[in-house]
Amino acid sequence: MLVLNSGDIYDACHPPDIIRAIEEAYALQSSKEFVMPDRLHLKVQDGIQLVMPSAAQEIFCTKVVTVNQKNTSRNLPIINGSVQLVKQNDGQLLSIMNGSALTAIRTGAVGAVAFKFLAGENFSTVGLVGAGVQGLHALWFISYVQQIDQFYVFNYHTAQSEKFKKDLEDKIPGVKIRLIDDKEELLRKCKVVVTATTSPAPVLPENPEWLKGKLYICLGSFKPVTGELPRTIYQLVKYIYVDVDYARNESGDVSWPIQQKLLDDEDVIQLSQLIIGKHNVQDKTRIFKSVGMALFDLTVSRAIYHAAVKKKIGANVLL
Repeated sequence: MLVLNSGDIYDACHPPDIIRAIEEAYALQSSKEFVMPDRLHLKVQDGIQLVMPSAAQEIFCTKVVTVNQKNTSRNLPIINGSVQLVKQNDGQLLSIMNGSALTAIRTGAVGAVAFKFLAGENFSTVGLVGAGVQGLHALWFISYVQQIDQFYVFNYHTAQSEKFKKDLEDKIPGVKIRLIDDKEELLRKCKVVVTATTSPAPVLPENPEWLKGKLYICLGSFKPVTGELPRTIYQLVKYIYVDVDYARNESGDVSWPIQQKLLDDEDVIQLSQLIIGKHNVQDKTRIFKSVGMALFDLTVSRAIYHAAVKKKIGANVLL
């Protein structure tokens, strides 16, 4: 069994390969050649545990993560957990790897794939609300899809923003980053806006004139009672693109406009339908909402595992 810690995963990570793994997950989703039960939620006090199993490509993959928002004040990661890869034919355990690093990498790549299929060629400025781990990885992976002229980063915590800027510069040498404290300016400057926050309420202004004509890649809210998007944005779109159908139930960014009759169920489109050519983008204002799915974990962890074996990364352990 190969054990991969956080550092091992980043050593084995080649972003173009991870982006391809996400596209592979979407292809599997369209082909129906997989097993993926709904993920299990366990909530106890301040903590939430998510159990995400899947099976495809002769592999069982199970990710178990905990999410605790109060860990920010404890100087601990919000997301902790592990990913287990098992061979289907004989049940042999192939690998256990760090779930926090795997989640950060695959979620960043999910945002990049949404950018690839929903952004126009002139979408060369990207704004971010939420200078945390997920936002960092989203911008990092987007830079592998298209040359970005400028990143604009909004965050309330100045010290955290400065650290974010340095971390992103380390990942993308020569990158142009501007830290700003005005969301209106962010919307004026950027054609693409990534939201990656834990906010219980919308994080952008309720002004349709500022909101129109952009792509919104929403990676934060995963509860039906929360949402990152302003309510007025739904008058600008006909469709919402999602990674998986149960986003209708798990995210307020999708469930709220349906409940309010602003959108119908059939207006929620899986991004895989766009990728395989069964849907064409029509809106000038576009929304992609990710809540994550276990197939992403399977294809990405499989890619990381094979890269680690090839590069002799990690520790082989007998249980």
